[in-house]
Amino acid sequence: MKKREFNPTESLQAKKDLKKKEQELELIEGKILELEEKKKNLEAQMADSEVYEDSEKLSHINQDYNKLKENEAKLNTDWETLVEEIGQLQETIS
Repeated sequence: MKKREFNPTESLQAKKDLKKKEQELELIEGKILELEEKKKNLEAQMADSEVYEDSEKLSHINQDYNKLKENEAKLNTDWETLVEEIGQLQETIS
């Protein structure tokens, strides 16, 4: 396999891109933690016997919970993509 020649311009751009991706990753991680906290809160509400006996309230909480799970799944996919991109940029820089 042929080794690529060092390109200072490409390396500088990769460093900028890496910093941007790392910031995006940090934001996504914060959002994931926030969603996990909201899910715990909703799970606690669903376990409450008063809520459990109120079918309308339980239905609304279940809808909110399912939306959070969908958002969390998307954020996890975005997180995985960013981790891969960061790894590629780190290889480019080194």
